[in-house]
Formats: sequence, C-alpha cells, structure tokens
Amino acid sequence: MEGMMKPEDAKQLFNYDPNTGILTWKRRIGDSPSIKVFNSNFPGKPAGSIRTITCGYKNVGIWHLGKRHLAHRIAWMIMTGEMPPGSIDHINGDATDNRWMNLRNGEVENRKNISKYINNKSGVNGVHWHKKKNKWEARCGRKYLGRFDDLEDAKRARREFETASGYTSRHGRDIAMYHK
Repeated sequence: MEGMMKPEDAKQLFNYDPNTGILTWKRRIGDSPSIKVFNSNFPGKPAGSIRTITCGYKNVGIWHLGKRHLAHRIAWMIMTGEMPPGSIDHINGDATDNRWMNLRNGEVENRKNISKYINNKSGVNGVHWHKKKNKWEARCGRKYLGRFDDLEDAKRARREFETASGYTSRHGRDIAMYHK
C-alpha cells in the first residue's frame, strides 16, 4: 500500500534510542543525486518535528513514501518488528516523550487517561446534567452509573468507578497541565 510504512522500512530509515525516545536518520543506500544530498545533510540528525495539527505528536516526513508518520508509531515498529496497534498510549501524557518505557498498547488504556472535555460543566468526565430528569447523571462510556440530585454524589460515583477500573490519575484533568 502506497504511503504505508512497514517495520522493515522503519528499521532501514531510522535509528531509535529507546532511552531517550529520539529517532535519528540513517544513511541511505544508493548514488542518485538526491540520496547523495540526503547523506551529506541528515544521517545522525534527529528526525521529525512537533506539529499542532496532530495534537503535539512528533511527525516525520518521508518523501519516498509520500506522507508523514508519527514518531511513536515508528518507534513501536523498530522495537517490536510489528505494525503498531490502532493507538499507542503515552503513559505520562506527554505526546513528545517517545521513550520506550513511556509507550504501551493504547487500545484500551487511552480511554482511561483522556483529558477533560472543553465543554464539560460538572468538572468531571462522564458527569453531566440530564435536563429531562432534572438530575446529574454519571456514566463511563456506555456504562450507566446512576442519576443523582447532588452533583457531589454523581462525581463520587464516577470516581469510584474510575478507581475500580484502573483509570490513571491524569483522567479528566486539563491537558495543559501536562505540557508545562
């Protein structure tokens, strides 16, 4: 598939330091003018840049594949030799921290450390005012936790569910606090 990076491509194009999370360019093989220019400028230098369009993740442009790739997904391919899962979780919440110890399969875990939605009025993810019932409602995804007259009771129900379900301490906090 055009534009799709495979683990063997990642290993051929980059060096990855799992202790720092930094990807660096490798020398390219060949003697075309463009490869000579690349090899005189880039090998050993850090690859990628942080782009706001991808929520602060580090991106790497690869001209012959025709698209940009997320650095943490490249790191996953280099370390495991496999295609990455649908999502990768940055354990500490810092999208620029691509150290191997900070990356894990995020298929389930990413929902457990999501920041608070900008339009949240209750102060707690999953707690909202139910107009028709005139009560506070607590949910977690599709899991109904109850309706409450008191906001604090709804918050308590949600927090108890989070604790019992292994949610991280970052869940429902303002994301800006992790990038200071």
